[in-house]
This record gives sequence, structure tokens and C-alpha cells, in this order.
Amino acid sequence: MRVWLRRIGIALGVLVVLFAAVLGYVAATFDPDDYRDEIEAAVEARTGRALRIGGGLELELFPWLAVRTGRVELADAPGFGAGPFAAIERAEVRVRLLPLLRRELEVGRVRVEGLRLHLRVDGEGRSNWADLAGGGGAAEGAGGGEAAPALALAVAGLEVRDARIEYVDEQAGHGLTLGGLELETGPLRPGAAVPVRLRTGIEAEPAGLQGRLEVGGEVTVDEALQGLRVRGLDLRLHAAGAGLPDAGVDLGVRGDLAADGAAGRLVAEGLELELPGLLLAGRAEAAAPARAEVVLDSRRLAPAELLAALGIAAPLPAGSPLLAQGELGLTARLEGARLEVPRLAAALGPVRMQARGTVPDLAAGAFEGRVEIAPFSPRAVLGAAGVEVPETADPAVLGEAALRTALRGDAAGIELHELALRLDQTRVQGRLAVEGLARTPPALRFDLEVDAVDLDRYLPPQAAETAPPSPGTAAVGTAALPLEMLRALQADGRVRIGRLKAFGIRSEAVSIRIAAGDGLLRLGPNAALLYGGRYAGDVQLDVRGDAPVWQARETLTDVDVGALLRDAMGEERLQGRAEVALALAAEGADPVGLRRTVDGTARFVFRDGLVRGVNIAQLIREARARLEGRPVPKAEGPAETDFTELAGSAVIRDGILRNDDLRARSPLLRVAGAGTVDLPGERLDYLLRVKLVGTLEGQGGADLAALKGLEIPLRIRGPWAGPSFSVELDKVLAGKAKARLEAEEAKARARLEAEKAEARQRLEEKKRAVEEETRRKLEDKLKGLLR
Repeated sequence: MRVWLRRIGIALGVLVVLFAAVLGYVAATFDPDDYRDEIEAAVEARTGRALRIGGGLELELFPWLAVRTGRVELADAPGFGAGPFAAIERAEVRVRLLPLLRRELEVGRVRVEGLRLHLRVDGEGRSNWADLAGGGGAAEGAGGGEAAPALALAVAGLEVRDARIEYVDEQAGHGLTLGGLELETGPLRPGAAVPVRLRTGIEAEPAGLQGRLEVGGEVTVDEALQGLRVRGLDLRLHAAGAGLPDAGVDLGVRGDLAADGAAGRLVAEGLELELPGLLLAGRAEAAAPARAEVVLDSRRLAPAELLAALGIAAPLPAGSPLLAQGELGLTARLEGARLEVPRLAAALGPVRMQARGTVPDLAAGAFEGRVEIAPFSPRAVLGAAGVEVPETADPAVLGEAALRTALRGDAAGIELHELALRLDQTRVQGRLAVEGLARTPPALRFDLEVDAVDLDRYLPPQAAETAPPSPGTAAVGTAALPLEMLRALQADGRVRIGRLKAFGIRSEAVSIRIAAGDGLLRLGPNAALLYGGRYAGDVQLDVRGDAPVWQARETLTDVDVGALLRDAMGEERLQGRAEVALALAAEGADPVGLRRTVDGTARFVFRDGLVRGVNIAQLIREARARLEGRPVPKAEGPAETDFTELAGSAVIRDGILRNDDLRARSPLLRVAGAGTVDLPGERLDYLLRVKLVGTLEGQGGADLAALKGLEIPLRIRGPWAGPSFSVELDKVLAGKAKARLEAEEAKARARLEAEKAEARQRLEEKKRAVEEETRRKLEDKLKGLLR
């Protein structure tokens, strides 16, 4: 806009000089109509453009020397068409004669009607006024003698009616039109204040803006024409059109201006800029070459009114206290291509911000600075914004927040470094960058350190009567994934947390790596210390398809599983030191879908622990008593079973976990088993084979001693929260009786066979004795015969 006004001013100045030259020439010749051709020729000789004077030239001589013209046209520059560059429908200038004798030039009101001025810049950047603004020429005295003494000039005023100025820049593709322009001034005297009033319509293309401009004030020009002062400047602009409300927008500018052409300096004091809902006050100063300073502070800022006036939808509900009142302050300095903003202050409700920054080179566009947001209550701000504050487990959270950071960036991105964020008792430090601002969305890069955070304080409170969540719901919640956001997410960074509490689980030295792009999200490798052991994990999510696909590898090493379960679920159903390895894959956008589709493998070993809720030895004693018709013995000790090791592996298919090698051992028991776990239904079905290998002291020891060495079936089935246990001891005892009978039968058969063998042996011995006696008698008889 400033460039356009300067160009228009040059063209008007040239036009006024030409017009004055014409009138002066006419005034010097007593019969102006006789010299019309000579005037036109003289102008064409000086400017190279044709001047056409239509209608008559009227001249009065006394007491005023007055000249009136009809239509006057000045041709356009070559190459800009046949239409006129400028035209005037009527003009009048009057000069008082008698003061001329005193070397004084008193001019009455100069009147110009129907001015039409056409300013053009073609596609190659050539303007149609450059030849007129070249300066110098025949108007200067040709002789070398002394210049005549200057006349004391006084003009009663200038009056311009029904003027129209058009500016079109074909190279830049925009234009500006001032239509219905009217200009009135008071008496014009060098060094004297001159009241000036300008009114004009404005049209800007291709922006599609229209408006009305009014400017008033007292203008003082020094006698050397080097200094200009405007007191009581009052500029009012009403603009409407594309991007603005139907009713339009009003802008006001007030203040005092002082310009020193010799020093190249412009100062605006008592400056006020006004929009509906906004009043800025301050000062501005500019000096050649390219030095400027602006200091502005808001005297009034009503954001709701300002947004409504600009046709911008308020981001907060109507009547929000945050939009009722605000503050704004700015100090900016320009030195060549360097811009400094040592102060930028803003306040919106309870949120107050201070900032400062520097743009070393405006052409390059890079900037750097610092921002600080004073402590405020997020809870109070959310309430004032009309946002329902979520109910939290700790009602004191969201009580205070503050931010302090350095920043740097350019048109491509912005980086927050030396970041220091505080939310309640949590402090965050590090770096956060937004890269590729031209993309949608831009990419995030970050490296953050958190001292300690308890996320459970920010979760909804749990009703007192509500049962502890199952492991599945505690781990993944119930919310579906924001797929569209994840598909667009571009991020790469790391978060380190000194102490973390989430879903009741406590951990330390947490390290989380996040990488996302093109629909692939990876959380890992991650690590943490928890419950005396270590966690390591790597989770990947692919959201490029219709359904997200998960993959996860996670391990627990030497973790106190009892303490973990106590914090996570409120009870220690299992104790011991855990070694767990999971390799899982699933498909789905919600927890139910994930559990239905999960596949993978699991390995686990628990050492030196116990299982709460079941005393296997007691179950066996009770089962034997019922079987034998005896009273059920009173429970001895707590309902728990200890072990030195509990281990196994599992295969998971479509949400069903199959475990065929469960094994446990303790000084009393050896357990082997197999079973399934229905993850979607949260149910299990196991058959264990329990063998007693040791004895117990006390009354129940004798009962168990009788079962030592037997494999006793133990069936476990039902929901995770409360499975049922049943010992199938009758089958064991029946088997034992059958085995005993079979053993007795075997012993009887063995005794019978032994007796048979003994009888056969005695018979053989008796037979051998008879045979020996017979042989002996036969030998005796033979000896008797031989004698």
C-alpha cells in the first residue's frame, strides 16, 4: 500500500506541475484560446506526450487573475494503449494581482473536478509514469545569471472533487482503485499548519476488498520543503469483502507525525491503532536507510469483540471469561535486514506470556528467541474456556503449570530447546522440534527428560465398590485407537522418566523410544527398572491397512511379581522373582479385538514364591476326608501354596493360550500340568498332576504321608477372578486299591509257584534217593553172585 501511495503521489505531483505550467502560461498570455495549440505543443515537446485541451479557456483579470479550463487530457506513455494517462473535467485557479507587485503570490482556492489518473505497470515491470518522473529539463533556467528573487507563496486552499485514480500492476497481478476521491485543504502557507481532509473509496484486486477511507489532520511543511508535520492525524478505514464479515471492519489510526526529509527520519508520537475490541497506543520511528522502532501497548483488548469484528469464529464458547479481556505489548526494532523484538507481552485471562526474539536476516527468515509463560492454573483456564474439566483421582492435579523455553526456527520449522515445562509437581526438560511446516502434518522431533510423574493422579477416580480391573482391562483400557491421527503421524524421539507410576505400576529409569512415519509406529527399544528387576520391550504398530497390526517383544527379568501385582491389581495372587518373555502379534483397533486375534509365544519362570488363594495340600486332605466319610479337617495355615520354581511355556493362537509343560516344585510337592487360557473370555481350564514328595509336621501330615508318591489330579477351571479347584482323589485311591489287589494277587501267585517248585524239588529229591537205593541194592546183589 505504501509503494502504491508513493507512486500515486509522484504522478499527482507531476500532474499538478503540468497543470500549473499550463495555467501559468495561459495567465502570461492575455488571450489563452489563441495559444491553445502552442500550449499543447509545448507540453508534448517537454513530455513527449500529447496534451489535448477541450472546451474553452476562460480568463479573468481583476481583482483576481483567474483561469478556468474545460476537459484536459494527457496521453499515456507509448505501449500502454490509446486511452489518456490523466484527464481533468474542470479546473480553476485564481491569483490576486496587487500582491504580485509586492513579490507576493496569493492564490485563491484551486479547484479540480473529475480528475482521472491511470497508473500502469506492464508485465515486464515498466511503468507509464517513469518518463514523467525523470526530473530536470527545459523548465530550469538556461541562462547562467542570478536567479530572480523567490515569490512569497500563499494559497487559499485546494479542492479536488470526484477524482478517480487507478493503479494496475500486471507483473504482480494486483491493482488498487481510489474512487470518488475528495480532497480539501485550508490555506497553504510555508511553515503554517494546514487543515487537510481526504475522503475516498478503495477497491483492491484480486483480494476482492472494498472500503472507504477518511483522513484528516493539520499538515505543516517547512519553507525548505524538507520537513513535514501532521498534528491530530485521524485516519478511518472501513473495509469489506472477501475474508471479512458482511458488515465490514473499521480501522482507526490517530497520532502526530513528524518527517524530516533531510535526515530521512519519520516519527509518530501519541500513536493509536484501533479496531473493534482493540486499542493500541505507543510510538513509532523510522529512519533511512531501513531503521525503525515501534512501541505499542494495549489500552483495551476484548478478544471476543475483536474476533467477531474480524469474522473469525471464536475458539471458545460465547461469554468465556478468557475472551472478555486481555493485554498486549510490543517493542520492535529494525536495523537494516535485522529485526529485534526485545519485548512481546500478552495476557489472556490468567495466562501471561513474555517473549523476546531476533530475526538476524529478514530475507533468510530465520529467527531465535525466548518465551516464558508465568505460572497459571490449567484447571481454572479450562473452566474459564468452557471446557468440562475431567474428574481426576486427585482433585488437586492441573493446579499449576508454567513454561520457559528458548526457540529458533525458520519457514521450514521451529525448535524449542532449553525447554523447561512444569505441570503440578512434574518437571520436563529437553528439546522439541516441529519440522516441515509446509507438510500436513509436520514432523515432530524430541528428546525429553521427566523427573517424576504419577499418571494415576490424572485418571478418572475408581469407585469404592468397583472391583479391581482384570489384567486385560488394566493393561489396555477400553478406548479405540485414533487411526487417522496415527497414519498421519511423523515423529522421532526419546522420553526418559526418572520415576513413573501408571495403572498402579511403579518404575524407575524409564526410557521410551518413539518413531513414527508412513503409517508405521515403533515404541522401542524401551527399558525400565521395576520391582527389583528390569523390563525391556519393543512394540510395533502398522496402521497402513484397514485394521492395525501389532507386534510386541517384551521381557521381565528378576522382577518381584508379587509387588507388581499388588500395585497393579490390588492383590498378590502370585509371589516370586519372575523371568518372563513374550513375543506377540495381534490385529485390531480396540482391546477386545486385540485379545481375540493375538498369536505368539510365552516363556515364564517364577522362583521362590507362592500362589495365593489355594492350598494344594489342604485340598488333598479335604478330598480324602470326604472320600472316606470323615469330617473335613480344619485348614492349617493360609490358603497358599509355596514353590521353589514355577515354570512353563505357551503358544497363543487366536486369543487362546495353550500351555502343555507347566511344572512346579517345592519341598512338599512336584506339579506337572497342561491347560488353556481364554484371553477374550478371561477364563482358564487346567489339569495338574500333583505328586507328594515330602511330609508335613502336625495332624495333617499323617493323611498326606499315606498319599506320598501318588500323582493326584487337580482340576482348575473358571474365570480368572475366581476359578474353582477340584481334587480327583477317588480315582487315585481306586487306582491305589486296584494296584494293591493286583500286588496281592501277584504275591499269591508267586507263593503258589514257589510251593509248586518246592514240591517238585522234593519229589525229584525223593526220586533220586529211590533210584540211588535201588542202584545200591542191585550192585550188592551183583557182587554176591560173583563171589
